[in-house]
Amino acid sequence: MIALFFAAWLPRVLALDAFVTPDERKWLARSANFTYAISHGDLASTFQREHPGVTVMWAGMLGLAQEYPNYAQEAPGQFAWDTEHLEAWLADTGGPDPLGLLVAGRWWIVLAISAAVALAFLPLRRLFGTLPALLAALWIAWDPFAVALSRQLHPDGLVSVLSFTALLLFAAWLYTGRQARYLALAGIVMGLAWLTKTPAIFLAPTGAILIAIEALRTANRTGRWSLFRGLVVWGAIASATFFLLWPALWVNPLGTFSRMISEMSAYVEGHTNVN
Repeated sequence: MIALFFAAWLPRVLALDAFVTPDERKWLARSANFTYAISHGDLASTFQREHPGVTVMWAGMLGLAQEYPNYAQEAPGQFAWDTEHLEAWLADTGGPDPLGLLVAGRWWIVLAISAAVALAFLPLRRLFGTLPALLAALWIAWDPFAVALSRQLHPDGLVSVLSFTALLLFAAWLYTGRQARYLALAGIVMGLAWLTKTPAIFLAPTGAILIAIEALRTANRTGRWSLFRGLVVWGAIASATFFLLWPALWVNPLGTFSRMISEMSAYVEGHTNVN
């Protein structure tokens, strides 16, 4: 697993300052706002986007802590992420180079993705054996498109690997002895995937379908109850992870979900072009 971690980490961590994609400066500004909100106790403002991209903002916050530890004390407040106000303020005040802040946030994204690739080896090995598991993990680690997408301060690369790993952990629990640690890990990783980007919610109905299929194959009632109990525990652990790591939910859970739904509806219907 250590070797797999470095196999995933090395091609992602090299030359992290070589390019910038259009959305990343927005996530840098959102991360800065997230940092300011937590530091000033304005937990409701940790809602920055309906995506929700919370794990990305945690990564950006860790990067800010490394490169600009006094940011929350010196910043004038929240910045509009759809304009380059943060960059202008940094230039006017002689603050750090925005690219350096972006690279620091990217470093934490790369770390998380590499750890998830290494973790995926455990359920892969239980499901398919050591050699197929190794080859599958290396395929994810070295796929050029996956490498490029997962070097960004952006949700897409992270949500793909977290969703992949969460489903594998759940499958390992379901098909290889129903060990509690795989179910618990599956719940935590699914919660992290939900925090990263909303399409990860499709993990839940996927798991429910797999449980239903197994329930139909199970003759005794006790076995069926065990399956459905596992589904509930999986969802409960994921929900707890989702709640605990997003401070906006601590102060206004209903308002946060309502805002997510309304903004997603507007975003899907419009965005840059009508979808």
